[in-house]
Amino acid sequence: MFIRVRNRLPIMLLILSALPVGCARRGDGPPPPPRRLGGEPIGVQMMRVEPHLKTQRFNTLVSFEQRGDAVFVTPAAGGTVEPSAAQAHTGRASLRTAAEQFTIKLSSLLPPGGAFPGKWSLAGGYLYAPDGAQVTLALHVGSSVVAQRKLTVPNGRWTPAMVDLTALGESASPPKGAAALVAQVRSSSGVFLDDVVLVENAQTIFEPAGDDATRDRSFGGPWTIRRAGLNYVLDAPGRFTTKLLSAEAGGAEGWEPEETCVKRARFRSGGTPKAATIYSDGRAYWDGVYRPLSSAAADRLYAQQHVTPARVEVAEEFGRVDRNTPGDADNDGYNEHRGAYQFVASGPRLEIGLTPRAGPLLRPVFEVRGLPPGKVLVTVEGRLIEDVTRLEDGTLLIDIPARVNRATTLYVKLQ
Repeated sequence: MFIRVRNRLPIMLLILSALPVGCARRGDGPPPPPRRLGGEPIGVQMMRVEPHLKTQRFNTLVSFEQRGDAVFVTPAAGGTVEPSAAQAHTGRASLRTAAEQFTIKLSSLLPPGGAFPGKWSLAGGYLYAPDGAQVTLALHVGSSVVAQRKLTVPNGRWTPAMVDLTALGESASPPKGAAALVAQVRSSSGVFLDDVVLVENAQTIFEPAGDDATRDRSFGGPWTIRRAGLNYVLDAPGRFTTKLLSAEAGGAEGWEPEETCVKRARFRSGGTPKAATIYSDGRAYWDGVYRPLSSAAADRLYAQQHVTPARVEVAEEFGRVDRNTPGDADNDGYNEHRGAYQFVASGPRLEIGLTPRAGPLLRPVFEVRGLPPGKVLVTVEGRLIEDVTRLEDGTLLIDIPARVNRATTLYVKLQ
C-alpha cells in the first residue's frame, strides 16, 4: 500500500521554513542587499536615488559591489580603504576609508579607446560622512591639475563630489596622461565612497526664439540659460554672466530652477540663500536682498524702491492685491523675493493704481494671476507695454520699461 502525494509544494515549503537561517560563514562577503533594492541593476538604482539622471547620460565606472573593486582606489601612505556594507549609495556596499587623502584611478576605469573627457561634463562619486567632512577634490591628468573644488559633506547624507570637465573638454590642447581624482579629506569619522561616475549633463534651459529673440532691446537683447558641468550659466551678452552651482553637483547647497523665461529666472536651494530671482537686465534678489549683477541694475533707485515699494490698490470689481504670497515680507503686495507686485484678477480686466512713496520707480514689475487665457493688452498713461510674458502656470508677468514719477494707473485687458 502507498500514499500518493498530489502536491509536494506545501511539504517542501514546510521543510524549508524549518531550516536554520543566518548560516553564512565569515568571509562570504557583505550581507545580501536590503529587500527594497529588489535586485535592481545599479543603473536603475542610480536613477531612483538621483532622479536628475533620468534625463542625462551617465556611466557608473565602479560601484564597489565586488571586494576587488577596492584596487581602483589608493589611500595615502598609512591609510587604508576597505569594502563596507555599513552604508551604500546604491547596491549593498561602498568603500570606507579614514585616509586623509585617496586617489581614484580614473584611467583604469575608463572604457578603452576614445579621448578623455570627450563629451562628459562631470566626473566624481558620492561621499557619506557620519560626522561630516571637508573635502578638496582635484582632477589630475598626467602631471597637471586641470580641475579642483572644495565642498562640504554634511553629516549623515550622501553627497555628490564632482569636478567640472567642461573647460578640459573645450580646451584646444588638453594635457595628456593618466587621469585620476585625488580627494583630500578632513573628517573625524572617515568617509564612505560609492558610485564613481561620468555624467554628460549639458542642457539648454532657456533660449529665446521667435518674438522673444528681439525683445527687451533697451537692455541689450535677450539672454540664455544653460546647464554645463557643475553650474547653471546665465548669460546676458553685454550685461552680465553669472553661474549658480547646480543641486546635482552641489547637493543641498546647490540650485534648481523653478521658472525660466525671456524676462527672468527663479531658482531654489537647500542652502543659504534659499531663493534667487534674476532678471535678464541684471536685477537680482537673494532671499529678498537686492544684489544686482549688471551696472545698469546698480542704479540706486532700484535698491530704494525695493526697500520702500510703491503703494498699490485695485478696485474690488476687478480683483485684489495679493498680500500673502511666500516672499512678501510685510504683506503689502510687494514680494521682496521676486521683486514684483502681486495681484489676482477676478475677470478679464484689471486696473492697478500705483503710487511711488520714495522717489521715482524704475521698471516696476507686476505679476497677475487669474486672468483667462488669451492675448492681453497692457497700457500705462496711454502707452502700450510690450514687455508682457505669460508664464507656464498662466501668470502674467509685466515689466514696465519706464520711470514712474507720480501716481498712475496700469490697465490690463484681455482682448
